[in-house]
Amino acid sequence: MVIGDDNRPPTAPELQKMKQLVADAMRDGAFGLSTSLQYAPAPYASTDELIALAAEAGRFGGIYSTHMRSEQAGIMQALDETIRIGREAHVPVEIWHLKTAGKPMWGRMKEVVAKIESARASGVDVSADTYAYTAWFNSFSAFVPPWAHDGATRN
Repeated sequence: MVIGDDNRPPTAPELQKMKQLVADAMRDGAFGLSTSLQYAPAPYASTDELIALAAEAGRFGGIYSTHMRSEQAGIMQALDETIRIGREAHVPVEIWHLKTAGKPMWGRMKEVVAKIESARASGVDVSADTYAYTAWFNSFSAFVPPWAHDGATRN
């Protein structure tokens, strides 16, 4: 781990160290870079940081696989970010557990699929998987807001 739970951008040497860790992992047989951007400390990573790391995986023929930042109201922005990472890092993208979560999002999957198809038509290699059950479960960490992992308090 390079930064840990601190909510801050990496310094240039820290980003270089992260890229080196990705390169080392790729040489050791990794398939690419995978993120789970809903769970701290991953939300602290900027899009530019993710592009740099995904591009490093791409140098070795790797992919960028992600559980996007949002599956709810922010899903379209999260999808835009994911597609941008694939486009700018020049890597195939796999979105895992793709869904439109929550009752307010019911019926919105057509928009999500249309955006993915549009990205594909523009030359970005994007795929996704989903799961065939109607409920989810995660540990308590999913309910702790990212700012709390950084040791911050909110007034």
